[in-house]
Amino acid sequence: MPRKNIAIIEDDTTRRREYVALLNHCDDLCCLDEHQFSNCEDAIPVLQKDQQVQLVLQDIGMPEGKMNGVQSLLKLKKKRPQLLVVMLTIFDQDEYLFDALKAGADGYILKTEANQQVLAHIRDALQGGSPMTRAIARKVIESFRREVPRTPPPSLTPFQERIIGTIAQAEDLTGSIISNAELIEKLGVKITPLELGQEINKIYRILQVNNRREMLKKYQDSWWPFSRP
Repeated sequence: MPRKNIAIIEDDTTRRREYVALLNHCDDLCCLDEHQFSNCEDAIPVLQKDQQVQLVLQDIGMPEGKMNGVQSLLKLKKKRPQLLVVMLTIFDQDEYLFDALKAGADGYILKTEANQQVLAHIRDALQGGSPMTRAIARKVIESFRREVPRTPPPSLTPFQERIIGTIAQAEDLTGSIISNAELIEKLGVKITPLELGQEINKIYRILQVNNRREMLKKYQDSWWPFSRP
């Protein structure tokens, strides 16, 4: 099977070479010499025409006075709308991050990510996905929550809101289901696991869900102003 051609636009020479070496050690991916760029001005004329390139790794923040990654994204997509452009970013570049989202970026990769995760994101994009790290996804969600008007909250008590927020925070950090006993400890309240289970069942009825997974999904997807722990 032919290898997928990846282009890189990255002004940091060391980082660019690291990405090139990473790609060229793969059986399914590669980055040719003519597809390695230190600035957008040199890259755009080539990538607008070169049909070999299927995906571009585009650094968002370029040197002052040079075209930035969002401007490059817009120019590339205008000429080649099917070209995949995955942004390379650092966590605190919010202004570029959301501009890139609106401009049609196909994914976002943090520069601090491990090599194998970078490759997984690239392959995901090539297969039709929209790779985005959990940290970036959370910033996007939080941004939308600030911009979208909130809908009225359901009739939950402050304690019930704390329960949901504590579960969401704990399970987001650990990636595993927190037990009622652990939840009581984090809540810092005097209540038995049985009583806590009864309280969680009340939440299910109020939110019209059947289990904890559905409860957390409704919590994450809604704009209700639940209290955070």
